[in-house]
Amino acid sequence: MLSATDRTCIETSTLFQDVDLEEILDLIEPCERISMPRGERLLEAGTDNYCLYLILVGELNVYPGGPRLPKHVVLKAGDCVGEMSLIDGNPVSALVVTARDCNLLAISHDALWALVDRVPDIARNLLAIMAGRVRHDNLAVVAGQTRSLEFELATKVDSVSGLHNRHWMAKAFPRAIARCERDGDSLCLVLIEIEGFRQFGTEHGSAISDAAVRTVATQCADSLRTHDLLARYNEGIFAILLPYAASNEGQRIAERLSKSISSLALPLDGGKITTISTTFGVAPFGLGDSLESLMATATAALHRAGVTN
Repeated sequence: MLSATDRTCIETSTLFQDVDLEEILDLIEPCERISMPRGERLLEAGTDNYCLYLILVGELNVYPGGPRLPKHVVLKAGDCVGEMSLIDGNPVSALVVTARDCNLLAISHDALWALVDRVPDIARNLLAIMAGRVRHDNLAVVAGQTRSLEFELATKVDSVSGLHNRHWMAKAFPRAIARCERDGDSLCLVLIEIEGFRQFGTEHGSAISDAAVRTVATQCADSLRTHDLLARYNEGIFAILLPYAASNEGQRIAERLSKSISSLALPLDGGKITTISTTFGVAPFGLGDSLESLMATATAALHRAGVTN
């Protein structure tokens, strides 16, 4: 049986975007789950591959063999690897190593084509993934000071923070909301805003303000649970969806995040340092709520917190 965390990851992955998990559950359930510790080799250049691997938990480092490609890229939960060699039947072209302890869903060749036959949208999603990896000399990358390089799908990834952007959020968040509503699970939406972000950029310049965004993004990504969803919503605002979190737990998570961010030192020009202050707003899910209504509630709470501060 799929765990709640696995379901969230599968439903919000690019491979299964706009796909009803219930429609393919009988094909997904038999797929092997693989657990691998950090530092293990999943795929090796020159070897045969018979599976597409969907990351449920953890990260994979990819070391391509082509001289024009970056030294390495990182794939995270919801990303997949192995699709090229699985489809074209050629040997693997890159070394793939676990960067963290990983749980993977191994989708065999036969299972993948059974999924495509059942839901043709999966073929469209697979094509989008492959197209994103060959665009602009086969790879687009997002550079970050605090996070490793990762594949960039321009319509889904924010180039400054390395997080998913609001376009991805507009599709992924409603699907998680609908599933929690269907299963009767609690849920919270949290908005975290860097206080005085525009003024901060005016005073210190775009390079420092971008560094502040990356710092907050990294702290959020490293502090949240594996099934939580995170996106950069707008300039200095980050949106976090917390499945299975009641209102009081969402408040505690937001308070803990805000406190941990304020403890970080951000280097400035001239050897000086500063800290980053944040404000947050929490919106608990109520029956019939949509992403839009949750955003409105969280935004109102964010404004109230800003006035209080």
